[in-house]
Amino acid sequence: NFGFMGWAKIDLNIVTMLTSSIAIGVGVDYAVHFIHRYRMRIGIHQRSLHGTADYPGNVYVLLWSDFNFTGYFSGFQTVVPQRKKGGEIVRFNRIFLMIAVLPVMVFLANAGELTGLEIMEKVLNKTSWKDMQGNVKLVLTNSRGEQRVREIRMFNRKRTENENDMLMRFVSPPDVKNTAFLILEHQNGEDERYLFLPALRRVKRIASSGKGGNFMSSDFTYYDIGRPKLNDWTYKRLPDETVNGLDCYKIECLPATPQIAKDTGYGKIIRWIRKDILVTIQSLYFDRSLREWKRLTVPGVEKIGGVWFQTDMIMKDLQSNHRSRMIFSAIEINRNIPASFFSKRSLQRRR
Repeated sequence: NFGFMGWAKIDLNIVTMLTSSIAIGVGVDYAVHFIHRYRMRIGIHQRSLHGTADYPGNVYVLLWSDFNFTGYFSGFQTVVPQRKKGGEIVRFNRIFLMIAVLPVMVFLANAGELTGLEIMEKVLNKTSWKDMQGNVKLVLTNSRGEQRVREIRMFNRKRTENENDMLMRFVSPPDVKNTAFLILEHQNGEDERYLFLPALRRVKRIASSGKGGNFMSSDFTYYDIGRPKLNDWTYKRLPDETVNGLDCYKIECLPATPQIAKDTGYGKIIRWIRKDILVTIQSLYFDRSLREWKRLTVPGVEKIGGVWFQTDMIMKDLQSNHRSRMIFSAIEINRNIPASFFSKRSLQRRR
């Protein structure tokens, strides 16, 4: 900037110093924000660009316009004779500066508010653990109150910052024992989901079109098991709400494409996320006709090894009055589970 000013014979004064410093800062900051947000939104190329440029672009257009307006007006004022001190002209300058600076202050206050996307990034990309294992009790209850109970061993490993592997192996009752389910997440592609059925002695891959199917006759779908893909949805932050006395972000999630709505079966999801620990404690799922379909409640949240986990989750089908409850116990983190544990071959091992 200063080299260009010298070449162009632009005088160095308070106005040019101000605008040059802002230009350098804005350029560097915008580049950092743009690269970070594009990296997090890699998916559909055009949507990634639009989603990346939208928020920081608006911020810098407003700031740049306001600073330029303020700077040039201030420069103009330096050449206007000040005939009165403490009179109308001085008062006018003060009022003008207040008017000029106020939009920046208001916008910066609003810019400090997290967007729906930023909140979901924080929720989905926690990096305070490497792997975890534990027990899961899956309780299925029909509309007549009759129950079936299934016991599961669960293993989870963070392969990269944004990719997890998860294995669930049924240990009881006998009719589902050794059934296993594996998820291999891929940030830049379709996640892999495999189901091993011991009665058939084969591993079955769950196709994209099948991930909206019920997981082992429960109200959780194959898509619900594991983490939702960040780029499958667009996010809108709704007015914050309180759930059971807890301050929560309220996020509306809409399918990014019609195909995602078709594959998952969801036309919309609304999530309530605790502000203090960034854990979802309630979700409302809508079908593709935007009718209320299922409600997830999380009565149990526990801190284990410094990490917050959902330890009790209830998914209720509001249309059939069927519900499924997952209760987690004996959770351990950072046990150095080997990568080979999460493979198609490991699905068929009996443990």
